Amino acid sequence: MSENKFHTKLVPIITGILPSLEGKDKLIQKVLDNFEYFLQDMDEDTRKKLSLLTSVIHLLAFGRNLHPLKGFTYEEKEKFFKWLLNFPVKMITAGFVGLRSLILISYYSLSESWEEIDYEGPIVKRELK
Repeated sequence: MSENKFHTKLVPIITGILPSLEGKDKLIQKVLDNFEYFLQDMDEDTRKKLSLLTSVIHLLAFGRNLHPLKGFTYEEKEKFFKWLLNFPVKMITAGFVGLRSLILISYYSLSESWEEIDYEGPIVKRELK
């Protein structure tokens, strides 16, 4: 799957996990850039599995709600992701948990997210008082 198509499939997942990013295209792009940075260190097989997982998530979402994940409301995404965390096929659940972790790491490694969690940044950059 091309990077652009993979990113297109990731965006509704990202905004479902991090609803505060809805409509913040530049910040979403930074999250995608960080996500790509992490993928660079993964082997080709793992990248293919992540791509397949995003496709499976979209198919499950469509099958469950009869419309695409990108059209879900916040409440529908929240309900769907909770359902996915209890999905009977544990490999899907484990994959989703790993994907969610990568997305969260990709977001919280951005300085733009730090104020939200009251983090002042790395201590090496702070002035001693």
